[in-house]
Amino acid sequence: MPESEHHFDFKEHLLKRRLRRLPTEKITKFWENEDIDFTGLISQKDIVDKIITEYKIKFSNQQFTSKFKDFLRDVVLTAREADYLISINNSEKIIQWMQSWSNNTFVGQKHNFQLHTVVELNHKSLPVNRNLDNVKIDTEKFKMDQISFPSIVGFIVASSKTIKRELDGLEEISYYPTKEFEIILRKDLDIVEVRGAFQVVKDFVSTAILDRHNPLSSAESYFIGEKEDSKKAITKVTRQIIRIDTLKHLLDGSYTKLSSPFNGTKISNFEVTLDDLKNIAEETHPEAQAVLQEMMKNPVKGNICFCYNQSKYSFSVTKTGGLLFREYIPEEVVTYILYNIKLSAYVLSGN
Repeated sequence: MPESEHHFDFKEHLLKRRLRRLPTEKITKFWENEDIDFTGLISQKDIVDKIITEYKIKFSNQQFTSKFKDFLRDVVLTAREADYLISINNSEKIIQWMQSWSNNTFVGQKHNFQLHTVVELNHKSLPVNRNLDNVKIDTEKFKMDQISFPSIVGFIVASSKTIKRELDGLEEISYYPTKEFEIILRKDLDIVEVRGAFQVVKDFVSTAILDRHNPLSSAESYFIGEKEDSKKAITKVTRQIIRIDTLKHLLDGSYTKLSSPFNGTKISNFEVTLDDLKNIAEETHPEAQAVLQEMMKNPVKGNICFCYNQSKYSFSVTKTGGLLFREYIPEEVVTYILYNIKLSAYVLSGN
């Protein structure tokens, strides 16, 4: 078996949990032209079980394995996840480090982490030659005309060290809650993504950084938000700060929700729900416009919607400077967002 496939070994119950996050129509659409018959299957459970069965039967089939890698890359990874972006020197060493864990376990401060599997995905890039008339870019320095889809992904399971108790009928059961998250690398891109719940990701990254010999010791955050709030980032050191309004502008998007601190005697934070606001001039109410102008000075989080290939998508910016996909977003769209994050470093003043 080629080295890239050596760790491509999903435990059935973990793969099933991961697939259940997906919209049913996304699963069936991807496999509709393949030799998987979903006839008579309606429920998500039955469809997921069918995929699991096919995976178990055809695991050693090279053609199926290659197609399954595409399924992971294009469909599975972005199902309702938070995405935290970091920059690391020699990012490929992260995978080597994870594969070297003693007893396949890395001990965090609040969780124990176990490597589930590592998958080297098939190469795919998104061409991004597009019209930038709405933004002034330093084209002499920015030469990027394509961006890689995820190329390597490590699936990790985090087990809480805090025991949880609850009733099962008349009996009390005790267990340690678990969550899964992913480490995602892209070819020729310095952005490493860690997708999962913030507290779990924070524990993993902050514990690893304590070891100077660890590849994560050099991690720096890509923080989406304002400089004053970057202390909330996943790492103490920040590689780049991407203003929310700049990212919205690059995506030619609009706000559906915006939050900002207020220096009032009673209001410490203010949040408004909006109807696809692209710029303040669209708000006709004078008092509301004044409030929005104040909020735009220092937005700490927001919901942004935008169009891509004639379809509408949205994501949230978290207080901790990450992206939150509340709804399913295809990996191609996430890749497009990351391109614009890279592009943001080359935006010229005056925008």
